Amino acid sequence: MVAKTKITWEALQALIEHTEGGGAFPPDTSEALGEEIVRCEVLQNGALYRQLQCLRLFELGGSWEGWDRVETWLEVKLGMSYKTANERLRVARSLARLPRIDEAFREGRISYTKVRALHDVATPENEETLLEQARWVSGAQLHRLLAPLRAAVKRAKSSQATRESQRALHFWEHPSEDLGELRATLLPEEVATVRKALEVGVELGIKQAREDRKQETSTDSSERDADSAAADLPPQRFGFADALVFMAESFLANPPRAGVPAGRRELLIHTIPDLSGGVLETGAALTAETVRRLACDGASVVVERGPKGEVLDVGRRTRRLSRRLEKSLLVRDRCCRFPGCSRAAMLDAHHIEHWVEGGATKLDNLVRLCRTHHRAVHEGGWTVGRNSEGEIGFWNPAGREVDRSGRLPEVRARQAHAALQRERLARGMEVEPEQLAALGGGESIPDYSYATSVLSDCCGFEPDPDHRDTPGPAVRWLLENDAA
Repeated sequence: MVAKTKITWEALQALIEHTEGGGAFPPDTSEALGEEIVRCEVLQNGALYRQLQCLRLFELGGSWEGWDRVETWLEVKLGMSYKTANERLRVARSLARLPRIDEAFREGRISYTKVRALHDVATPENEETLLEQARWVSGAQLHRLLAPLRAAVKRAKSSQATRESQRALHFWEHPSEDLGELRATLLPEEVATVRKALEVGVELGIKQAREDRKQETSTDSSERDADSAAADLPPQRFGFADALVFMAESFLANPPRAGVPAGRRELLIHTIPDLSGGVLETGAALTAETVRRLACDGASVVVERGPKGEVLDVGRRTRRLSRRLEKSLLVRDRCCRFPGCSRAAMLDAHHIEHWVEGGATKLDNLVRLCRTHHRAVHEGGWTVGRNSEGEIGFWNPAGREVDRSGRLPEVRARQAHAALQRERLARGMEVEPEQLAALGGGESIPDYSYATSVLSDCCGFEPDPDHRDTPGPAVRWLLENDAA
């Protein structure tokens, strides 16, 4: 049944003024308001479908280049959170591979809420079944029904990500022993830094142990006897494991200041003629840009060697920031200055003009960057400098400066609604009062576990009985066509 009263903009404004002024709510408008709510949702879904199609092409065409990712562009340009931006992008990618769901969403037969719930678990083989189920239940019911299926995909993706991960840190406990195990997989320069820190920790730990023993020995004897006794003490067994615990305890007792990493031990980077880059003491090779990044704000020394390995020159120690300059930089750059990045921890001070090339260690020549974007500048082809307005700017590997403006077009709600109405009419799309309603009427589902198990079996999520360790065909397809 279609309401006789139409909710125009003028009628809506008059109704608002009437009710806020203390007037009685007109009973004949309730049905019309309900239809208008449905109409607005259908129009909004139509606009969102168009946006998702544009977003997919926008990504494919590389129009977002100049930003570190598409999500950052959406964050800045549309004021979205990263979570919302990432979700929109994933849905846009999925619709290209799911023709049935794409068609239903385009024609306004399902809401975006249901599309969000479906895209993480749908495949070309099971989307028809899932789509039929989605039309019978409410959005909340569909979300609950599909939760176990999403969890199965998430577990499989997590397992795959672990295998493909290059950097990781794992902790294990041995139930039969009072021991635990820690295993780290790091980049070569990170391994060298940790090893250097452990070596220093061993030295400091042994020194502290000897001092403690000297104090204990000197309790009932003279200082000379204590020195003699300390000299006769056997070497303390203080290895890398002890040093690691010692470093952790020292860190917790005296955490470093926020900002530029302080107190790092020098890394020796050896350079050899005819070899681009350098070599760490561990033997790991570094590219020339990695050498420059490590020398940017860390405590590194470049050792030039001859063809036969002889030392030709030991360079000066990397420029470090004074406490006053570090505070000034922290006040100016509260987080990473890379466009769209909001990381505020583990930041490096990057010299805009490298100090090796004569760049001064002063505020105007420094910018704080997170480790990811510091690598992007030194090893990813990005450039940071001052633009024509004297502001800090970033240029992508193609040489185009990133546009940091995030201004939204000034379109009033009434204009937007009218534009969506015109587009709906141009497409010949009718809006029915029950267009998005659940065909099941929102009736409760007595047993979600049973309903989900049936759905899981029908949609290919259950593994083969003879190969229980292998994910079902739907999970395998979703892993191979991951839209994340």
